[in-house]
Amino acid sequence: TVSSRSVGSPQLNSRKAAEAGSTMGQMGVAQLFANGMGTSADVAQAAQWLEIAVGNQCGYAAFLRGVLREFNCGLPTDLEETVEWVTAAQAAKSSPAASAQPAKGMPEAGRWYDIAMEMCCADENKRQAFPIWAMGNMRLLGIGAPQSVDRALAYYRAAADLGSAEAMRSLGRLAAAGAGVVADGGAALVWYEKAAARGNRAAYADMGELFAIGGAGLQRDMEKAVNYYRQAAERCGARGMFRLGEAYARGEGVAQDGAAARRWYAAAAERHCTLAADYAGAADSALATGPERT
Repeated sequence: TVSSRSVGSPQLNSRKAAEAGSTMGQMGVAQLFANGMGTSADVAQAAQWLEIAVGNQCGYAAFLRGVLREFNCGLPTDLEETVEWVTAAQAAKSSPAASAQPAKGMPEAGRWYDIAMEMCCADENKRQAFPIWAMGNMRLLGIGAPQSVDRALAYYRAAADLGSAEAMRSLGRLAAAGAGVVADGGAALVWYEKAAARGNRAAYADMGELFAIGGAGLQRDMEKAVNYYRQAAERCGARGMFRLGEAYARGEGVAQDGAAARRWYAAAAERHCTLAADYAGAADSALATGPERT
């Protein structure tokens, strides 16, 4: 039974909306209980409110239910914070300690993520691209459910169909790497172009690296690479700035220019690119010898 104990007055509207059948209100009350906002923290109550919202066909609530089951404490309170949670989970999964000790609620969390996927795609009026893309990330890395590139591809394609630029970029990265599909630089380029057209600035740097490396059906072309790096840099993308600095330092795809290299390294460093900070501090050396390819 869902508790009827009171929550703090600032949260009263969420409670009333939840009891009136609003899925947004139900998710809001779940977050209050999960995070101990205006009431004592109660993961079980949070879970029950999320399951009520799931019963009302809210796919995002199913996604949050998976997050709650996996981490067993707290919930992201908005889309931006959800992105941070997913990013942090990816970083944690990449650590040796995390790979040696799977999350406690992995099987159950995976079930909720799958339910969210089905619900988000079941009704065009209720579709939500972000949870689907996030679940693709989790399945790709084995967060909350067994690792599966095929399942990740399915999630990314579904999210891309809904217009997710992040999912389009993810599909481009898998196509470029040949993960789950045959390596295809042309297909990767198409996905990156779609992501960039929808405002994903990182996709410009991805396209630059695609031409800088070549292969998988694409000829190496540093002039094209520099053009894409410049577009990324002009959109304040740190990776584009760093790569543009490399190009100027080496004289690849553009005339060698140590001063320009220093400027772009410094700009990238200001945006927390630690590698660029190292290069900016030793720009004269980078000009003389060029940084090693990694």
